[in-house]
Amino acid sequence: MSEYRNAAWSYDPKDLELDKETGLPFVPTKKEIDLFKKEKTNMYRGTWMVCFMYGLSALILLYIIFFTQFGKTYVYDKFLPAVITYVVGAIFIILYLIIAIFELKPRKIGKSVASSVCPDYWKLERSNSTEDLYIKIKEKELSSTIDKKDLNYKCVPDENVYGKTKNEIKNMKNDIYTHKLYSSTLHSSDKYTTDSLLPDKIDEKEIMYLYTNGKNESASGNYEYNGLSSSSELVNYAEISGLYDLKNANADGSINKTDLKSTSLFAGTGFNYNANKPLICSEVYPKILNSLENDIYNKDKLKCEYAKACNVSWSHLDCYENTD
Repeated sequence: MSEYRNAAWSYDPKDLELDKETGLPFVPTKKEIDLFKKEKTNMYRGTWMVCFMYGLSALILLYIIFFTQFGKTYVYDKFLPAVITYVVGAIFIILYLIIAIFELKPRKIGKSVASSVCPDYWKLERSNSTEDLYIKIKEKELSSTIDKKDLNYKCVPDENVYGKTKNEIKNMKNDIYTHKLYSSTLHSSDKYTTDSLLPDKIDEKEIMYLYTNGKNESASGNYEYNGLSSSSELVNYAEISGLYDLKNANADGSINKTDLKSTSLFAGTGFNYNANKPLICSEVYPKILNSLENDIYNKDKLKCEYAKACNVSWSHLDCYENTD
């Protein structure tokens, strides 16, 4: 076991790139080594879960084929090419992810990291909400710090890792974490009227976003996401990305559909937006988070706060500022 740990949490100094600032060989500091270990741990946990699900399903399929008459008759005889493709594909994915863990190397911690970098196993995708988002940003008086073209792309979970539907993502996350994700229906859906939290099972074609709810701390007036006290900047981001305006909220905190955009986070006509401040967790705009960041010493602080609120692994960031 010790040999495995030494191999998994070590690296070859010869594989490290030159320090771009000095042109000399990069020598990681203690903080960068600790960050490297934390990143490997985060990748290991997520990768292990993916490998476990693929491996278990492949083993169950092989068991059915070799040890049951049903499997021999209906699966082996009729779908052998598909079974072979799935099993070989599962093995390939498992090996690829394991290699990715061992290939991770220490990196230099800096504040000039490209702001378009996405969370782990997420990808860039073109946005169709650019105009609405920019209008909302101007209302928040942030238009001077962000360009409309910066909103052309957003980060979304990679369906090859998380599943092809939002229901699959939600079910996987809710099985792992106690802080739940909920489904937001399309703005055009009239099926849900007074429920403060929508039912768990919704037709996939009606789901636009997955979101998590904040909790108002009555004593301080702040909000909590995932049990962690949030900054006002994260609450602002929740309103901007969700495209809902609390100035038009009713007395019960709900918002009429006529006051929402076609791409707004619609959680039901009886949903209390003011009490919950829903935060979209199925997509993220790093540029907006950057524009809202007010910590001059840690430009990743708000993105780290978002990652913790949505239980998202974002190992590219420096979220471990307490490590010297």
